[in-house]
Amino acid sequence: MGSIGQRLKIGCLLIMALVAPSASAIPAFARRYRTACTTCHVLPPQLNSYGLAFRANGFRMPSGERSRQEKDVQLGAPEWEELFPQAIPPGTVSDLPPLAAFIRTSLEIDRGRVNTEQTQVLATLLSGGNLGRRVSWFAAGTFADYGGQSSAGIERLWGSVDDLAGTWLNVRAGYLEPAVVPLSRYTHNLAYEGYLPFESAGPAGLALSASRSALEVFGAGSDPGPLRGLQYAVGVAARNASGGMAADAYARASYKFGGVAAAGDRSGEPGRLAPAIAPLEERSLRIGAFAYRATLGGPDARPRAWRSGIDADLLLGRIEAFGCGWLGGDSGSSSAPETSSWSYLAGGSVRPWPWLMFLGRYEAAFLRGGGGAERRVVATLRAALQQNVALSADLIVEMPRAQSTETVGTLFLAF
Repeated sequence: MGSIGQRLKIGCLLIMALVAPSASAIPAFARRYRTACTTCHVLPPQLNSYGLAFRANGFRMPSGERSRQEKDVQLGAPEWEELFPQAIPPGTVSDLPPLAAFIRTSLEIDRGRVNTEQTQVLATLLSGGNLGRRVSWFAAGTFADYGGQSSAGIERLWGSVDDLAGTWLNVRAGYLEPAVVPLSRYTHNLAYEGYLPFESAGPAGLALSASRSALEVFGAGSDPGPLRGLQYAVGVAARNASGGMAADAYARASYKFGGVAAAGDRSGEPGRLAPAIAPLEERSLRIGAFAYRATLGGPDARPRAWRSGIDADLLLGRIEAFGCGWLGGDSGSSSAPETSSWSYLAGGSVRPWPWLMFLGRYEAAFLRGGGGAERRVVATLRAALQQNVALSADLIVEMPRAQSTETVGTLFLAF
């Protein structure tokens, strides 16, 4: 039995944004709608049900925002909307710059057979919003220095054509995390570490949560209307792989029982069709299923892989329980034998007060031929000192014998 390496990461993060690095909401939305972070977030970056509905509506308030868009710069008269195709539909440009940024600095101290210290500086520029009724966008670019090694790149960049058939039909294209991921690191995760089932690549190099060039068709149910809890997405993606680009396909569907509708209440009068639900008191159950097929064709040398899984998310007021699992297979080429893979996680959170949250999860990934088994426990304590200031502490323990332990402290400042 080898010695147990102990790692201590102390991260001091200065965030010039409303959310953590990977969130899909930015201070531009708080400024645009003049509202608090907790309108859409449990604690940033985790979205509550209203925030998820806001996102499903192309970063628009589900109940409508005529007064908001009247304050924007008008690109054409609103009446032109009814004249299509005899006229070009109108649009709008936000009256406020839709920009935000954050800077993160950290110190990593490794203690084990080799003792090391590393510093990290990370800066990200974010932008997001909509251009009237039909178009929305989101972008995030990252600049980093880790131990003297610098890098820069695009984290996400996509545009969407919305409301083609109400909330049921929207088309998004760009560089994005596939909507097949049920517990996104951009909208759900509050811990320092990403979710292992979606971060693990496997022998074929397929990490479900990694951003890639993709085209998605997606939609969701709303109030009033049937199938209020249904949400779906189908897409095709291009992914870097051995032998050239790999063409992938994926799909996901879920249904939410109770709580706020998947795309919110679009009647224009929240609470008219059903009692208004405070995000902290929602009681709902969402169940879903997803499938991803990597490398649909191409040269024989390209690796193949597939993933199929289920997920569930239960909200009981200030208590949440969630879990997911998938089965899959990987092969080095179309003629190579397939090796089986599987992964799962189970976790939950509790908020004794709106500003304080305890989170924990156990997760495992078994990737034959791609690094073997990984298992870990992640525990997080997160506290909001005020709407735009938060502290968190994470403990990550590699199982089964605590081969390594990470402790992370984080400070968030938003403005």
